Amino acid sequence: MKLIIHADDFGMTKSVNQAIFDLCDLGVMSSTSVMVNMPYFEEVTALRGLPVSLGLHAAFTEGMPVLPKDKIPSITDTNGAFLSFKELHKKIKRNEVSADDIFLELEAQFLKLKKLLGEDLTFVDSHHGMQTKYKVFQVAFLKLGKTYNVHAIRTKKPIYITSGGAKNYLVKPQLVSIPKIGLKKWASAIYHSGLMKPYDDVFHTADGMILGKGNGIVGVLEKMVKMDKNDFPEGCYFIVSHPSVDEVGLENSNLRKVRVEEYNFLRSEKFKEFVKTKVELTNFSKL
Repeated sequence: MKLIIHADDFGMTKSVNQAIFDLCDLGVMSSTSVMVNMPYFEEVTALRGLPVSLGLHAAFTEGMPVLPKDKIPSITDTNGAFLSFKELHKKIKRNEVSADDIFLELEAQFLKLKKLLGEDLTFVDSHHGMQTKYKVFQVAFLKLGKTYNVHAIRTKKPIYITSGGAKNYLVKPQLVSIPKIGLKKWASAIYHSGLMKPYDDVFHTADGMILGKGNGIVGVLEKMVKMDKNDFPEGCYFIVSHPSVDEVGLENSNLRKVRVEEYNFLRSEKFKEFVKTKVELTNFSKL
């Protein structure tokens, strides 16, 4: 199995950046995406030349936008900041969010990172996975892909890790897999797989996103490292992490403790051995 180990939120804090640098140096991290509206995004140039795909982690729910509020009024508040995820979700449900506003801000962020990275910018995704949740965001991301010939996008085609007896399995959502993953997960996976289909016509995409329970990925990876190499499916899959060396600057993040746990697990000897012996590490630029 080909596996992309991806880290979100590059640029958010020094501690997040340092974790990603460390994990890339160890050879256990193969992808990261950058928030250009965060203070330390320019440090990503240190990763150029490494076997790591570099993408845009487009932000619409945290921090300040690149464009002024009068250019993108439907996705900003009266102070010119982005709306919270909850507020934005409500506006989307009321059909009060403009796909044109989303595209303009998305394009501005993409071009800001493109100016810094050039051809090393190879894929796009977004903070809180907006491109995988709402069609109004999908319209904007598809337009970006077509306009700038973006190589790849991170989508959400779930594949779940489950346990059966003493073994763990990666289960694709099919009718026959409902007893293993449950009706709710199956229905969610079918919905997301359908929503993702238009992306396949414009971008290169991975075969699936590996998911488990809870916010962090340590539980998923704990199970994966115990699996036999021959039990992994064919294809290219990815897993999303949010590592940080400490909690400094992350006081408002609901993932702050999870980030440190992920960092420590990803740099552990058992995970390094897993990457070396059981999977083929790859990245989004190689799709």
